[in-house]
Formats: sequence, C-alpha cells, structure tokens
Amino acid sequence: MARATRGSSWRGLVDRPTAYAASRAAMEWTRQRIGETTRDWLAGLPERHTESTFGMVHGSPREPLWEYIVSVPVARANLGLLTTPIGLFGHTHLPMVFLEEDGAVEQIEPGNGSTFAMNGRRALINPGSVGQPRDGIPTACHMVIDTDAGRCTWYRTTYDVGAVQDAMRDAGLPDRLVQRLSYGL
Repeated sequence: MARATRGSSWRGLVDRPTAYAASRAAMEWTRQRIGETTRDWLAGLPERHTESTFGMVHGSPREPLWEYIVSVPVARANLGLLTTPIGLFGHTHLPMVFLEEDGAVEQIEPGNGSTFAMNGRRALINPGSVGQPRDGIPTACHMVIDTDAGRCTWYRTTYDVGAVQDAMRDAGLPDRLVQRLSYGL
C-alpha cells in the first residue's frame, strides 16, 4: 500500500470555485431528470448508517454530507467522532485510508490491488470513485470489503472514457466535467 506523498495537495482539487460550479450544474441536470420516486427514495436515506463495525457517511462523521476529509488534521478530528472502529466515507473521490494507531494518524493512498488489513484498528476509509476519479488516474476505482478476512482491497477498471464523454457532451454537461475524465482529476 502506498504511503501518502501528495497529502494536502488534494485540497486544491476540491476547493476551486469552478469545480463547485461544474458540480452544481451536474446536480441540477440530475435533479431535472430523476423521477419523484427516486427523489423520495434519496430524501429518505439517512445521513449516517451503521452496519456491524462500519459507520458510513458521504462526507465525514463530523459533517455527513459536505465535509471533505483530505488531510490528517481533519481526519484526526473525525476519527475522534467515530462510534465504530471503521468509518467509510466518500465525497472526495480519492481512494485513501486514515489509520489511527497509538495516537498517531497516518494517511495511506492505496493503489490498484492494494489491501488494507483492518485488524480491529480504527480507520477512515474511502473507496475512491467509479465515475469521477480525482487522484490523477482516469480508470474507475472501487473497493471490496472482505468482512470475514477483515480487509479491504482496491481495484482499478478501465472503461470507454470517450463514449462516456460523448454522452456527457450530448447531455449538455459542463465541459470541465467531460474533460476531467481523461485525466482523473
């Protein structure tokens, strides 16, 4: 498993006003196209969910919908709020682990095939993103949790990025979102 080398450099990728404008446009596009049944289902989902030893949120335990966990200080604050050993989160579209051991918090950036042994340790874990990766790798990223073995494994999968980009252009989505698929940023 790769150790963090980029750390807070990811902050620049998620704090840009233009990124928010493009994301907002995509959210509005989606909102206009989903039906009432889907909207009701989404509105009924909890902000937090616990399953066994996993606490799950979109953003962070501290702010379940919107906070980005991209640095050790933010991760440390959120680890202190976990009510389960493992916190699963997303929102940043970055595959990563923030591992807490002996009072220290370590940031780990998993690559394709990387495995993280949970071993009862406290950690915040992000599977990455299938649709809009932000780690500079334009393949879909996903994670499989083997609860029996107590480990997570990350995988990268190629897909026809050009076809997706064509469909996005045809739908009138922002060019920034279309182009970033080529670079995984």
